[in-house]
Amino acid sequence: MRRVLRGGGRAVISDIVSDREILPEHQADEDLWGSCYTGALPVRGFIAALREAGFIGFTRIAESPWGEKVGYRFASLTLAAYKPFKGDQCLYQGQSAVYLGPYAMVEDDAGHRFHRLQPVDICTDTAAQLAAPPYAGHFVVTPLVQPAVSISGSAGCCSTGRGCD
Repeated sequence: MRRVLRGGGRAVISDIVSDREILPEHQADEDLWGSCYTGALPVRGFIAALREAGFIGFTRIAESPWGEKVGYRFASLTLAAYKPFKGDQCLYQGQSAVYLGPYAMVEDDAGHRFHRLQPVDICTDTAAQLAAPPYAGHFVVTPLVQPAVSISGSAGCCSTGRGCD
């Protein structure tokens, strides 16, 4: 899914999840296996698998109970996940972002920390991400036009400390 989406593209994924990790002895139970219960990931594992696949910005679309077996609760969970914007190189052009609230501080999937109503310097990729769903409306992104400064590298905009605490 991630390969065919362009930056900012959205995938909607639905699966059966459990309230916690399924114990090995329950995973070996043929009745539970045959009814598709033992293959369920815990919610944390479901999100971790999507994050490992390169998605960000997880938003719950729907969740409904699916059943209960041997003390586990199962639900059908539908999430929206987004492909991050990635340019050829991470550029700092004087952009900043202000988180509007209501929380005192939030951290995005890239590890940038935004304190309510405090401007944070960000790179071009982060600026594009925060201006698009699911972040749009929660941030004001202010471009300050100046010559581009490449801050590419394995850590992207965090390599210079811009946007990170």
